[in-house]
Amino acid sequence: MRCAGNIRGRGAFTLVEVLVAAFLASIILYVVIALLIPAMRISSLGSIRVDLDQRAMLLERHLIRALKSTTRSGVMFLDLENRALLSTHPLEGALSGSRAEWSSSLALFYREDDKISEILLSLPKTPLKAVTLPWEAMVESLPASPRRMSVSGVTQFEVQIDSGPQVDFQFSIEKDGEKVSVSRTVFLVNSAQ
Repeated sequence: MRCAGNIRGRGAFTLVEVLVAAFLASIILYVVIALLIPAMRISSLGSIRVDLDQRAMLLERHLIRALKSTTRSGVMFLDLENRALLSTHPLEGALSGSRAEWSSSLALFYREDDKISEILLSLPKTPLKAVTLPWEAMVESLPASPRRMSVSGVTQFEVQIDSGPQVDFQFSIEKDGEKVSVSRTVFLVNSAQ
């Protein structure tokens, strides 16, 4: 017969066993966390890099499209401290091979501080030749004009327009210490207009 005061027969853990189990669990938890923190940092850097690459590709694609649809006389670039403006006057039909006519709008790439926006500026009438407006007139019309796209984090934006049929541009985009730089040469439409 069993004695009622005997608690060893119930199968309970001793205090030493509980302390050893808690110590082992804390070591395993520490190792798992130590392995997860670098993996989370790498994942975060990867998502930042993907975001930068997507923004750079978007801006590059829009710049190339605007520049490929115009001639040398339809491009103007102004750079003033933290602001810059690239104005392109597209030729409609230039890329399809049909008769090219000047568009009734300008495509403006306006950089202010760390943001570049592409803005369509409507002209009062369809011109017969390439149009460039004064800097002040273009800047004044920016708030009322629709934006096609905006890219933030731009730390550098430069455009070089030579006398030849090409335009060189370069820009850099930064976020959280990561940086993407793009440099391209675009050949303009070969047109007598």
